[in-house]
Amino acid sequence: MTPKKAVQTFIKEYPSLKIVSLKDYYNAYLITAYKTPDEMDPFYLVDKTDGFIRRYTIAENPSKYYDTKDIDIKDSWLR
Repeated sequence: MTPKKAVQTFIKEYPSLKIVSLKDYYNAYLITAYKTPDEMDPFYLVDKTDGFIRRYTIAENPSKYYDTKDIDIKDSWLR
């Protein structure tokens, strides 16, 4: 699955959430998305193989989160 496809899959499942970042997170893409900026743990993993989306907390491995670079999200992916 490409980053673009992961974003589009996520939007179909959670159309009311605002995506603010995307990371290549080993066997998944990590999307940060929320309704309001003050939400706790606004993180979701999109599996690269099957597109399964699950909630995630970066508290599982904070250094992994901070060591992983963001992927630039193209505006066209959000439509």
